[in-house]
Amino acid sequence: MGVAHLAGFMAKHLAKSQPELEIDEADVLCVQLAGLVHDLGHGPFSHMFEDFMKAVTPAGEPKWEHEEMSGRLLRRLLSVNNVPVADYFAVDGREGSVAQAEEHINFVVKLIEGLKDEAPWPTDIGRPPSKRFLFDIVSNKRNGVDVDKLDYLVRDAMSAFGSSKVRIRVRIRAMVRVRASSATRTHGAADHEGGPSASVGGGRGERSGG
Repeated sequence: MGVAHLAGFMAKHLAKSQPELEIDEADVLCVQLAGLVHDLGHGPFSHMFEDFMKAVTPAGEPKWEHEEMSGRLLRRLLSVNNVPVADYFAVDGREGSVAQAEEHINFVVKLIEGLKDEAPWPTDIGRPPSKRFLFDIVSNKRNGVDVDKLDYLVRDAMSAFGSSKVRIRVRIRAMVRVRASSATRTHGAADHEGGPSASVGGGRGERSGG
C-alpha cells in the first residue's frame, strides 16, 4: 500500500509540476496500480523463495523472477474475476475501450518488470517513448532509486524506532523532476527511439531527483 501511495504521489507531482510531460489520469492510475501489485509474485519468505526457485530452475530455461510472476498473477486475477478494466480507465472524460484497457494492463506489467537501458521500447503499451521516465518510478532499472526503496525508509524507521521522521513526500516535492537528456546510452531506450529520455532518480553521472 505504501508503494502504491508513493507511486501515485510522485506521478501526480510530476503531472502538476511539469505539465509539458503530458501525464494523464490513465498514466497515474497505471503507475499506482503497478506500485500496488508489484510484489504479488513473491512466494513464501519473500526473496529467499526466489533464490530457491532460481536454484531449481532447469538449465536452459528462463530464471524465475517475482516481477514476471506478479504480472502473470495480475492478468490471472483480472481474468478470473471478470474485472471490467475499461471502466476503471474511463478517465479524463473519455470512455475506456477494451483495446485501450489491454494496453494499460500491458503498461502496468512492464512498469512492474522495469525497462533496462538497452531494451527496445515496448510497442503494446499505448504510450510514446517520451514517457520513458514513468518506468523509473516503481522499478528503476537504471540506478535502483524508486518508490519501492523510498518506502523502505518509512517502514524501517517505523519498525526500528516506532515512528518515522522520514518526510518522503516533502523530498519528492522538493527534489523529483524529469530532465530531458542528450542522446546518450546511459539515459534509456527512449534516446534510441527518437524521443527524449528522462530521469526521476538521478545517477550515472547526473543527479535528477531524490
